[in-house]
Amino acid sequence: MPDVTLYPPDAEARLGFDTVRARLLHHARTPYGAERVGALRPSSEAATVEARLGRAGEMTALIGFDDPFPLGAADDVRPTLARLRPEGSLADGPDLAALARVLAVLRLVHDYLHARKLKAPGLWKVAEGIVVLKALEDRIARTVDEAGHVRDDASPHLADLTRRLAQSNGRLRETLNAALRAAIAAGWATESQPTMRGGRAVIPIRAEAKRKVQGFVHDVSATGQTVFIEPTSVLDLNNEIREIEVERAREIERILREVSAHARHHSADVAGGLDALGRLDAVAAVARLSLETGALVPEVGETGPLRLVKARHVGLVLREARKPEAERRPVVPLDLAMGDSGDGPEAATTLVVTGPNAGGKSVAMKTVGLTTLMAAYGLPVPAGPGTRIPLPTQVFVDVGDQQSIADDLSTFTSHLTHVAAMLDRADGRSLCLLDEAGTGTDPAEGGALAEAVLRRLTARGTRVVATTHVGALKAFAHDTPGVA
Repeated sequence: MPDVTLYPPDAEARLGFDTVRARLLHHARTPYGAERVGALRPSSEAATVEARLGRAGEMTALIGFDDPFPLGAADDVRPTLARLRPEGSLADGPDLAALARVLAVLRLVHDYLHARKLKAPGLWKVAEGIVVLKALEDRIARTVDEAGHVRDDASPHLADLTRRLAQSNGRLRETLNAALRAAIAAGWATESQPTMRGGRAVIPIRAEAKRKVQGFVHDVSATGQTVFIEPTSVLDLNNEIREIEVERAREIERILREVSAHARHHSADVAGGLDALGRLDAVAAVARLSLETGALVPEVGETGPLRLVKARHVGLVLREARKPEAERRPVVPLDLAMGDSGDGPEAATTLVVTGPNAGGKSVAMKTVGLTTLMAAYGLPVPAGPGTRIPLPTQVFVDVGDQQSIADDLSTFTSHLTHVAAMLDRADGRSLCLLDEAGTGTDPAEGGALAEAVLRRLTARGTRVVATTHVGALKAFAHDTPGVA
């Protein structure tokens, strides 16, 4: 799949696409979707982009006008799958609980899109990669609770051990309390609560009375005034409880190992489901951005004209959307056509944009670049019906003050570096954006240089949008075929 080449490396940030990607990441619901968004690359292949746009359109319709898309938060269970890879390994309770939650999300997403496969065939094709593992999901649910604690009834033997442990602990409390009450009555103890020391149940006794109580000293207080004694009357009970606890821990480990083996058997199915979930979450993020910005699916092609109908700069749309409703201002839409058929200005492949400072020249140029880039990513664009975008193989951006002290480049030298890259590489499927063409040096010399560059790029059929204050370029645009 051929990606679009961007020059310079920070071209996306210069156009403001970093804001779009950040918003997509905000709309992702899972780590799998966020990774997909981060890995998105623009494509110059019409079939690839049309498939992406088709899925985005289907998801936008579902999220905007159907029952809620059942994509909730999902833990990253890939580390758990990695730990389960060795035969005989086990996952702990919280890991299994997280896996069950992910399996539930996968099942709900699969069933939701299966019920809508005629309405959203592109999304269903992705969701077909999800294997519903209801038996594993149910088995985990029978084994651990939401917090990941192994359920007392996870097996008959565990239930029996848990019952025996509760009974033994009950007898232990009664016996300990009786021993403590006797010690208090005899004046050997003042505290009224038994405690634990070294995993053994004990009672606190005054140090001077420790030989009065039959039992084993397990600890001494920091002051040395209290000793903690395990009475001989609870020795057998304590031993019995420890034995039950050890046997219970072994049973819990056995249960977790069995369930882990079940999960290991389906690890490839789970991994495939996670891949599909990431793709669907990324598409859902695109759909939420589309609804937020009033975007639509444009027509795309590898060649042909560029037509923007009521296109709005997506960064401005997002900025206004964040404001309180009373403070929002409408984003002025842009109508523009390039490379169209006929002899009018719409047939030009090079567009020179002039006008006063703060008049919107750079915003218009960036809107062309951003809209083109969004389409190449497979994102619906904030524009009206009739919008058509040819997919470039290369995008060159010469925007903003690019002076570099580190590289010993003046603004003009940096500008020349970018222009040289355009002249060296740009072709008929390239998009070149030049802000303030011809400035940064003597106006006559800068204008002549910019005119020569635009003339060369126009002759190649390169799609060029250039803003300028230079009068000679305005005259050039009026007098040169292919330039408007």
